[in-house]
Formats: sequence, structure tokens, C-alpha cells
Amino acid sequence: MHCSGTVFQGSISYVTPQFKCAPGVVIMRLAAAKPLNDWNNYADCPAYGSSTLVYSHTAPDGSGQVAAFDGKTFMSLEGARQGQWPVVDPQGVLAYWGGENPDGSVDLYGTRLDLASGLLDLSNRRMRLAPPCTMLVTGTSCYDRSTGKIVIPFSDGNILHRSLNDGTVLPDIAFADPYAEEDFHRLRLNPVFPWLLWYKRDAPGANPEGVATPPIYVADLRGSRPTSVDAAGGLAGDHNAWSPDGTRIAFIAGGMPYVSTVADAAGNLLPTIAPAPIKCAAIAQYGLDYLIWTPDGKQFLCSGGYKGGSVIYFMSADGGSVSYVLNGGSSGKLFAGLVRAQFAGEAILFASDALTEGMAQIYLANGYAPASK
Repeated sequence: MHCSGTVFQGSISYVTPQFKCAPGVVIMRLAAAKPLNDWNNYADCPAYGSSTLVYSHTAPDGSGQVAAFDGKTFMSLEGARQGQWPVVDPQGVLAYWGGENPDGSVDLYGTRLDLASGLLDLSNRRMRLAPPCTMLVTGTSCYDRSTGKIVIPFSDGNILHRSLNDGTVLPDIAFADPYAEEDFHRLRLNPVFPWLLWYKRDAPGANPEGVATPPIYVADLRGSRPTSVDAAGGLAGDHNAWSPDGTRIAFIAGGMPYVSTVADAAGNLLPTIAPAPIKCAAIAQYGLDYLIWTPDGKQFLCSGGYKGGSVIYFMSADGGSVSYVLNGGSSGKLFAGLVRAQFAGEAILFASDALTEGMAQIYLANGYAPASK
């Protein structure tokens, strides 16, 4: 780990027998000395890169600190004061988050995971949101191959801000969708095309599932006025994820998965978008709370909570094949009942308080078999 910070005590232990695992699955607990308070706010926000896991933990003074673990060393990142919900760019080299300044304002901060860069102020806006700084909505970023820069979306209200990894601030963007006066709830920049963004607004109320009611919009940021298209056909979709090739969005609505093809292979927004449901019989058994694409775009890593505990499993993109990985057990849960799972090379990272009630820890699972299709 090249980033600068303060090392703190931690340990690694094998805990496979304490979970209900598929044959061959091995689980390690990456136990930090301080309790984990968050590490991956949404399943489609990668928090792992350059062999380093980035997450939030509780500092000795009770504040939230951004921390990192590289397989050997646990470290609080220097200057990550009151940092929450860190995100790692698609290249796995830059971690960034909303952090509180001494005067109570908020900025977008980051650090390089592959270099001893120290703390980077990526916005220098001194936004007046804190406390808490979690009101700063940060989104997944895009490595722009044409410029060699990382484009990071974020917002402190209903206007889209963007910064580059060198601190350059791009022009703000206002949208003209029917909910334009509402603050942003999700921001996800396309991993391939830096001009495509899907976003979701907050709403005065929520549906019975607790999901903000405005639909998912996809916007083309090129030109003087962005074009926004409803990507979910009016469904109250959430927990959404771009496909690795940047052309599709997967989301969950009413507990069921859908996929919308939103762009062509060149990154041009399609004039007509119709979500297609994925039919999978296993969802009735395992439930479905989150899903993320596998790197090859052929499967989903899914999590759900139903009878018997919280489950992690693979589902093929057409829903025809499922491969069970593990169950947290009915007596415990996988981080507040919702799995925060991500890929770490050939392994899966997830958080759980199944073995340490009320104090979530980080686990790594390998030896699993993906779905056959």
C-alpha cells in the first residue's frame, strides 16, 4: 500500500465453518481492531482496487474515517476526517469520498492507492453541508481513454458537479427532467463512455419498498443541454449497475431484476429504451436485494435475504442458471441484512456482523463456482 496514513492493529482468521458455504468455498475474516461502519454503500460502487480494499471505520474519537487494507496492513488514510462512503475508480488507482473540513464545510477528497500522494482536494468548493458530510452524493467514475483522466461526478443538491483526478473542475450541469428541483439520490457515470450518466433523484416520499419514486434517468452530457431518458420504463427501480461494456443497466424493481439496453457500442443513447425482466425461479428462494455484473458481463453476483438468512449467489444474465455461494445464517446477518459484496480478483469481498453482532467485519470468500451460463 503506497497511500499515506496511520497503521492500526488488525488480524486475519479463517471462519469457513461458521458460515453455510457451498462446497469448496473458503472464508477469511479481515478483522480490524475498530468496528466497521461502512465500506461499500451500494453494491455497484467498487471499493476495491490495486489489491487494496477501501472502506469506512469508526475512529477512536467516534468519527467516521476512511481506511484501507492491502492484505497485510490496516490503515486510516491521512486527513480523511469524517470521511464516508468511499468509491474507487474503474482503474483501481484512486479512492475518493466526501470529507469534512475544520470549518464544517465539505469537499471531495481522494488519494492515490498506487502512489504516496497524500490527501487530494478534488473539488475545493467548501460546500456547506456538514454535519453530516454524507449529504454529499458521490458517484462511480470513468477513466476517459481520450484524455487519460478520471472523471468523478458528485453533487451537493440538484446540480451535477464533475472533477478530474488532477483537481480540474468541469462545468456544472443542470438537467431538465420532471424532477429537476429534487436533489440527486444516485449518480453513476458510465465506466466506458464519460458522457453517459444514469441518475436518480430524491423524492418527497417513497414507495412501500422505501425506494425514492422518481425513475432512473440516463443522460448524454454532450452538447449545451443534456438529453435525459427514463431507463426503467416508469418502474421505481433501484440498486442499479452499468454493464462492463457500458451499454446496459441492470436494476431491481419490486424485488425482481431487469435489464435496459440504453446505448449502442459507440456510446450513443438509444431513442427508445424498454426494460426487459429477468426471470429466475431461485429468487423466490434466495430473495434479491442487490446485484452487480461479473467482469465478463455474462452473470450477476447477487445478494438476498429470505428464510434462513442472508445469501450470496451467482445468476446468469438470462436468469436460467444459479450458483449458491454462502449464507450468513438465520442467527446473524450480512451487514444489516443486505450484502455489500464486490469482486477482489478471484475472490468476493463482503461485510457481515453474523459473527460479531452489532460490529460488522470484512470477509473474503474464494473457491466458489459461478453460474454455468
